[in-house]
Amino acid sequence: MLLKPALSIAREVVARMRPYCERVMIAGSIRREKEKVKDAEIVFWPRMEVASAGDQAASMLFDVSKVESTTLVPTTERMVAELTASGLWRLDARVKRNGPRHKRLLCRGLTVELYRAGGRNWGWIQVLRTGPAEFSHALVTPQWSGGFLPVDKRVKDGVVLVRGQEVSVPTEQAFFDLWGIDFIEPPLRSVGALRMVTVWRPSIWNGGR
Repeated sequence: MLLKPALSIAREVVARMRPYCERVMIAGSIRREKEKVKDAEIVFWPRMEVASAGDQAASMLFDVSKVESTTLVPTTERMVAELTASGLWRLDARVKRNGPRHKRLLCRGLTVELYRAGGRNWGWIQVLRTGPAEFSHALVTPQWSGGFLPVDKRVKDGVVLVRGQEVSVPTEQAFFDLWGIDFIEPPLRSVGALRMVTVWRPSIWNGGR
């Protein structure tokens, strides 16, 4: 699909999702302003709500270990169900992705991929899902394999670890700062751009040594 109609659909999806989310944004090739796009990637941080008695089984589906009250569940399932009922989208029956962190839907001829984030990993998920894939892969590939992963950092289960400890990455700028790399605007992101703008900082790239 061409960028203009895809962007229009993605903006409508984001607007309809907003009441259910703390934050929601367009990522992927649309954000990179590619002339043609295959899908709309949306990063969202769902609001939490008190689960009804009938939601107890559903609450077990989600990782709520870091939420103070286990009676709280993300609005994700209710959002998907209500917006499906409204006719905005439907789950993709051919390529099934309907987990708690990733859902694949169809909206007016465009595939919509939803990726869940939170306050502590928002910046990293933004970077990851904006892509392109080879750019994101290079960021988590060790330096000895030609990548840009600082020696004291790694990414596991969607969170960034520094010397084995989880750290908050609330913005894209925070992620680029952690990696010791100058910020790259989404339309310019590529492995070549990484090589051009990398700022070599020994305190970051050599684990503080």
